[in-house]
Amino acid sequence: MAEAGWPEPLGVTLAGEGANVAIPAPGAEAVELCLFDALGEEQLACLRLPARTGDVFHGWFPGIDAGTRYGLRAIGPEALGFDGSKLLLDPWARALDRRFTLHAS
Repeated sequence: MAEAGWPEPLGVTLAGEGANVAIPAPGAEAVELCLFDALGEEQLACLRLPARTGDVFHGWFPGIDAGTRYGLRAIGPEALGFDGSKLLLDPWARALDRRFTLHAS
């Protein structure tokens, strides 16, 4: 189960037996951490970040370790450009496991 975690440092940071996730998302109503299988092909879970400090959504998630494949979803008003169906990259990620591909819709 997620705990509040910390609003800094930004991105996904290993901390103890899990990871702290801190993502700024001005205008968003929520941010989700989406976890994938070892091949990065099947989404296993989408976990809502449980806390917010200013524009930074954050949470600490036990059991996440180095090499975990993940993406982010920002939930908010469509009028502001939010689309919860889109998987987003962590701008602070240290590596990507495949080429980045844009999708038109």
